[in-house]
Amino acid sequence: MVFVSHDAVLADVATAPVTVIVTAAVDNYAVATLQSVSGPTLSGSAGNYTLNLGTVQVGGSAASATFGVLNSAPGLADLLSGSFTISGPNIASFTNTGFNGFGGLGAGQSESAQVVSLPSTLPVGAYTETIVLTPAGSNASGYNGVLNSQTITVSGVVVNIGITYNLTRAPVTITGGAGDDTFNATGGTLNSRDRLDGGGGTNALVLKGGGAFDLGAPAKLLNIQVVTASEGQAAMSTFGDTTQTVYLRDGLDLILNVAAGTPVAGNTNPESITIYGGLNNDVINLSTGNDTVVLAGAGTVVRGGSGKSLVKTPAAFASALVVGAGPGSSATTLEIINGGTVALNAGDNNIVVKLDAATNLTLNGMAFVSAIGQVQGNTIIAGAAGQTLGGIAGKDTLIGFPGFGNTFLGTAVGLNNDTIGNFGGSDIIDITNMNFATLQPLAYAAGVGKGVLTISDGTRTDKITLTGSYTVANFLAAADGAGGTAINWHA
Repeated sequence: MVFVSHDAVLADVATAPVTVIVTAAVDNYAVATLQSVSGPTLSGSAGNYTLNLGTVQVGGSAASATFGVLNSAPGLADLLSGSFTISGPNIASFTNTGFNGFGGLGAGQSESAQVVSLPSTLPVGAYTETIVLTPAGSNASGYNGVLNSQTITVSGVVVNIGITYNLTRAPVTITGGAGDDTFNATGGTLNSRDRLDGGGGTNALVLKGGGAFDLGAPAKLLNIQVVTASEGQAAMSTFGDTTQTVYLRDGLDLILNVAAGTPVAGNTNPESITIYGGLNNDVINLSTGNDTVVLAGAGTVVRGGSGKSLVKTPAAFASALVVGAGPGSSATTLEIINGGTVALNAGDNNIVVKLDAATNLTLNGMAFVSAIGQVQGNTIIAGAAGQTLGGIAGKDTLIGFPGFGNTFLGTAVGLNNDTIGNFGGSDIIDITNMNFATLQPLAYAAGVGKGVLTISDGTRTDKITLTGSYTVANFLAAADGAGGTAINWHA
């Protein structure tokens, strides 16, 4: 560069040339690159990564992974810093350390402080969380710019893998571990000298083959949550007996699942199982065969399968919950084997109630419930529309729902000399074997607060007392569509 000396009076004077050296630096932008350090490795690219911690056994070792961040910019580069945010449905389940942020990483420098762990103390299940790295680059000139974020989806599964024990007739003492253990038993292998403890986890007792299984026999039977049984067939000529009889244990609440059996070729006996309940709060799930449950307490829940399920109970335990297979299903029967005063469980539904002795029965508020007396002298009180009340021996008292919508059902013998209350609206008296084709005119003899309706087809005659005020014009006869006669209310 050439300089001159100048003023307004004198001529310019040249001076010696001066050399000026100008220097500058151009930084590469910082580049944040995630890198695995130990444990399961990161996978993915372009800012989206996954970290699968794998499977953790309950009570075992936690699954952990360590990762870090590298400033992978080449040559001279901005300094890299970053912050982390963690979110997701299971953030509280993971142990996350080293996520307070970092700074000052030059080109080629890294840090490795981030550790993610899935503990083995968690409940069984799948867990996930999301970690987002927000990086930034800066340099001495004062530049500070946010870079593209990096997302890591962390996942892991906690499982409970147990041990399988095969019981024999020899007495055993077994204490299970933290896993989901299985105890396999054949008929007669549960004995009074067995001491069985499932330990932690959800443990199962699997009943295999035919025979008797007495859960009350072992000196100790603890921490068994599930029992698996199966239907079988009774012996027939040369065919063996594959049916199971199960006796549940007082004080041991469990779920008993009944599986459908495999029919034996040539054996025409139905698939079945017989279960004797305990004094506890069991849940019994029946299957496709002719299953029978005999209740010993009111705390049991019985769910009928698609087969002909029969639940037998004294009146004292009739408040146990019994639910049939589907709306309107008559496949599940609740048989009350002695008399007394009984109110159904509020949740009973899709069942037929049989009364083996004179009973005062109050039905619940479910539509798909039928009650049929097997002897004379029952009082059955409807609790909802859609219920069916009746008997097979007559001389019962059937009280309809005040809102109507009930069916009073039986043969001519079954309804003869019955007393029916709250008849009206959409109620129907269905006499299943009264021949409508030969039906004679209805007759009604009114009395004080009640009257007697006479129905006859020339062969059978029914006299039914109805409480309330009626005339013969209030009763309209029609075919019931199944070979009998239906008496409908007529205003």
